[in-house]
Amino acid sequence: ATRHIPDQVLMRGYPTGSMFCFAFIRPVGHEPALLSLQHAEGSSIFGCNEYAIYSNLLLDIAPGVRTQVINVTTRCDTSKSSRMDAWVVLWHRIAADGRYQLHSWIVKAQPNAVFVPTRLRHALKKAQLRTSDELYVNSCRPRLQGPLTVLSQKATKRLSEGVSRCAQRLVRGPCDLSNDSFVETCLLKVLRVHQTNRTPVTTQGTCHAPQGWRSCRPSWVVAFHPFDTLLGYHECWANAMS
Repeated sequence: ATRHIPDQVLMRGYPTGSMFCFAFIRPVGHEPALLSLQHAEGSSIFGCNEYAIYSNLLLDIAPGVRTQVINVTTRCDTSKSSRMDAWVVLWHRIAADGRYQLHSWIVKAQPNAVFVPTRLRHALKKAQLRTSDELYVNSCRPRLQGPLTVLSQKATKRLSEGVSRCAQRLVRGPCDLSNDSFVETCLLKVLRVHQTNRTPVTTQGTCHAPQGWRSCRPSWVVAFHPFDTLLGYHECWANAMS
């Protein structure tokens, strides 16, 4: 069940339009080091109003920053139950922690995405979306999966309550929590959450790759993806901030 946040807490601390951002990382490979770099540079989820990092192991990302452990496998299991259960566990944990209730927008970011939160915040504000609505913000072209999942608070509540139903109804799903196509299908096909295309949330890379996108210089792009090496990530972030 979702942890109840007292009204007096809900009304203080974060302005309208605030963002709770999180990532799920694998405990081996390049992702923990990428998160450590992002923390040092203040990039990606660390530029949001509040952040959380989930993994299936307890990891030290930076001084005072640790992963929150959820009981899922990071191996690519071909069984339907294994694939779907991972999504159920993750979104039930988001609901149980309750922190999303303090914010207007909830963002799941890929660990290897060079994500600029200030640009996303500006794009959402410019679109004049009502944060009280159930909204799934499209950040990619149709049938392609971008590096960000952007939901309003009410859509997050709907997803956390309905994700088990999606796991039962959807026949196919991705093998791991780095692929958000299951969430999109769950939101749009099963839960019927409204998808808005009014917001100029642009991502480049796996979603849309014009010539020269890896320079990371266009100032209107919210996220560049993927950048799997520390040097590549650092250079992209530096160019985006220049």
